[in-house]
Amino acid sequence: MFFDFVVKASQSDSDKKGGLLVNNSLEYPRHAGDVQRFASDAFRQMTAYFEKSFRRGQGRGEIPATVQTSQTAKAFVTSVVGLCVLGRGTFGTTALLQIVEQARRLIS
Repeated sequence: MFFDFVVKASQSDSDKKGGLLVNNSLEYPRHAGDVQRFASDAFRQMTAYFEKSFRRGQGRGEIPATVQTSQTAKAFVTSVVGLCVLGRGTFGTTALLQIVEQARRLIS
């Protein structure tokens, strides 16, 4: 799953510097308009990707039809950001994997 990659990347980042998108978002109000648009657009695209994937999974019978794709996509984006930020050192691998498990439950 995508989240496993995020956990692995955060744990292997020895400098704990995070990633471009999350870092820009943490400083969002201080950035110029073009950087703010970049971050907003990227998060919209990520949300759309998750939503499309959930609908596809529902069509295949892999995700329950009761899952609300739009809201769940936003929750997944929130989980990704949380993993990236907390993976900088606040949470260890076990705690990060608990977040991943919560996200998986949203679509099962």
